[in-house]
Amino acid sequence: MSSGHQIFFLMTRASHALTRFVDRELDSRFSITSTQLAALTRIAADEGCLLTELAAGLGLNKSAVTTLARRLERQGLAVREASAADGRATSLWLTDAGREVVTRAGPLLVEFDARLADDLSREEAALVAGFLSGLLDRFAGSGPSLRERTYCPPARHGRLPRE
Repeated sequence: MSSGHQIFFLMTRASHALTRFVDRELDSRFSITSTQLAALTRIAADEGCLLTELAAGLGLNKSAVTTLARRLERQGLAVREASAADGRATSLWLTDAGREVVTRAGPLLVEFDARLADDLSREEAALVAGFLSGLLDRFAGSGPSLRERTYCPPARHGRLPRE
């Protein structure tokens, strides 16, 4: 097996193992998954972002993000409503419970990052982060780059969030 294949399979296995670990931790503490937390974090960065913007930000297709938004709404963490700017589009807003989860989960994300970088120097951690970001930019598809997908665009949705 060439080293290229080893890197691919090791990264795949590491990604699955890390996702399972993080999902178990998040489920036990907040009853959510890492994908749900990523969505909540992105919505928090721009309350009222459109489902299509969230899909692009998370690298999900429209049906997957619709299911995700429905689940967040059922859990009382977010609300969906017609966009003020375009009634055909759907905007997402955090509830107070959703904001609380984002706030309370923040330190856990810092802890996860610290554990991942535990045995790395600052320079090695920057190299790994750059390598992984480059992979995402190269292989995430023909859509927006990673930097464009990281957060929903700035607020432009024409209304304030519901209380």
